[in-house]
Amino acid sequence: TQSAAKMVAAEGIRVNSIAPGIIHTEMWDEILMAMANGWKPGGRRDFSREELDALWKASVESTIPTKTAQTEEDIAWGTVFLASDYARQITGQTLAIDGGITMV
Repeated sequence: TQSAAKMVAAEGIRVNSIAPGIIHTEMWDEILMAMANGWKPGGRRDFSREELDALWKASVESTIPTKTAQTEEDIAWGTVFLASDYARQITGQTLAIDGGITMV
């Protein structure tokens, strides 16, 4: 991000990036199931939606300082900000939208 920003700064082009946090997807359900099964191949037990939701909530609360997972909307608002005139002097930066997880 910084190298690209430096290369095009003289042309008035800003380059920034976003480092998203944890967003609940189907992939996370699979990861949570594997974790709950001790990462043992073939030892999978299926979980109900309620159990998966409870695992997700516990994982978020124990991992993310704000105790809130990020959403697609959170990432979109960060993108809108970086693309706006409010960020006209911001270049070469990575915006972590992660509920503070990178502080841990």
